Amino acid sequence: MDADQVFLTVIYFVMSLSVFLVCRLVSRKLSGDNFSEKWFWVCLVGVLLWGAAQFSVARYGSIFLFSSPLEFLVNNDWVRWIAFISALLQATCIPKKSIRKN
Repeated sequence: MDADQVFLTVIYFVMSLSVFLVCRLVSRKLSGDNFSEKWFWVCLVGVLLWGAAQFSVARYGSIFLFSSPLEFLVNNDWVRWIAFISALLQATCIPKKSIRKN
């Protein structure tokens, strides 16, 4: 892996982590007393779209809704694993009526 691929992998990781943290923060803010059905559906659609994009990268090496795979994504297993794990983590970013107290 050359320097450009390492740089792009790090950028992809930071972007995926940032989106996850923002979604998680929004989910926490909208859970509990602030829960509403409207925001539940908005968050669910957002999580599903982002998850579909990440699964598309993980499985096919292409970005969701773009026809041809990008060579960088096809040949980079690190990015594909990051996308897969990120898609799984997105499932925790849906607001809930009750907040679990730990």
